[in-house]
Amino acid sequence: MPVCEVSYAEGLFSPKEEKQIVEKITKLLLKVESLPDNQISRSICYVNLIESKKMYIGGDLSEKGKILVKIYTFHDAFSDNIKKEIYSSVKDIFVEENSFSKESNGNNIWCIITPIEELNFGVGGIPINLNIVHNLTSKQ
Repeated sequence: MPVCEVSYAEGLFSPKEEKQIVEKITKLLLKVESLPDNQISRSICYVNLIESKKMYIGGDLSEKGKILVKIYTFHDAFSDNIKKEIYSSVKDIFVEENSFSKESNGNNIWCIITPIEELNFGVGGIPINLNIVHNLTSKQ
């Protein structure tokens, strides 16, 4: 159930950059949730790119602004060390794929990990947890 939203200023990424970023984030999310990289895991890995027409930083309109990466995960999915790995890896992904992020040395990238507590996520009317996801994705 890896879920990630990436918000950024309109036009910041080329279509090629978007494709590479989404692929790398997908692989990272599967890895840190200990999910196999297979068709089932990929079918539940959601990465949403949100291109903002107007982004304000410090009250002023910003052409490039910040890149805000929000990752939603089960509360018991990540240790503190894995969270640190995520922050570093997310920075590396954008620095590798985007010249503005490279010029900024990744300081334009904000990453937030939001834990989802037990019974706070459901699919098709059924509450889902990390154990259910691991069982589902290991069947292929």
